[in-house]
Amino acid sequence: MSRLFWLIALVLTLSFTNLARAQEAEPDLENTEEPAQIVPSDSNNLTTADAYREAERAKRKKVCDCYFTPDVSYRERRSTFGGFVGVQAGTYAPTNYQPDFSTQSFKDYYGQGTSPLVELVFGAKLNVPVGSIGVQVQGGYYSARKESTNAELLLQPVMVGGILALDAILPEPVIVPYGIAGAYTVIYSEKAGGLKVSGNSPVAPFIAGGVMFQLNWIDKDSADDAYQDYGLENTFLYAEARQFLAGSGTVPNMATDVHYAGGLRVEF
Repeated sequence: MSRLFWLIALVLTLSFTNLARAQEAEPDLENTEEPAQIVPSDSNNLTTADAYREAERAKRKKVCDCYFTPDVSYRERRSTFGGFVGVQAGTYAPTNYQPDFSTQSFKDYYGQGTSPLVELVFGAKLNVPVGSIGVQVQGGYYSARKESTNAELLLQPVMVGGILALDAILPEPVIVPYGIAGAYTVIYSEKAGGLKVSGNSPVAPFIAGGVMFQLNWIDKDSADDAYQDYGLENTFLYAEARQFLAGSGTVPNMATDVHYAGGLRVEF
């Protein structure tokens, strides 16, 4: 009996020993990734440079809650809602405005003594299957001077409009046609000598259309970092044509001919 007992104990011991060795030899399926190692960048070794950049990126605190990696196309990774900001400048001129202190037309009175209209643009959008629909608010500053009479006209156009952008036709929004329609008013102030008038124009409609050109491809690494670190989706250059239409009121008349603008827009 004693020999049988020791024989059984020996068999069990050998069995548990072999089982433990087998478990140690099996890979951990739940965590097979090795921790990233920070290695100096080597311009002759692209793999090493990429590993170093990824390690440096991992050390930075993420500002956005990014559910997708940058290699997923914009059309697939975009969220339901988004926003954008931009700045633009253009050839706006109040060609139908009648100066208060002259019977001459705006063009004849102020001539070439004008500055470009510079505007800031803010907006929010809802992404839909073919693109996005949104609302944007923009305001700008414009001035014109006539040195001979010391006359000066200051304008601040304010616009609110709806925008439709076809930014999901392609996987990446390389080229995005868009259209805008809305309403505007112009806050104005004009002075000549010791005289001055100010006010705002009647609310009237405006229309615009243009094309945006994505810039992410110029520096893909920086664009990927901007998406992962700050939630920036796209950067665009754009060009548009716009016209201020006449409203029901006639004084002052801030309707314009078709004019053109270009700008920079960032989406998040």
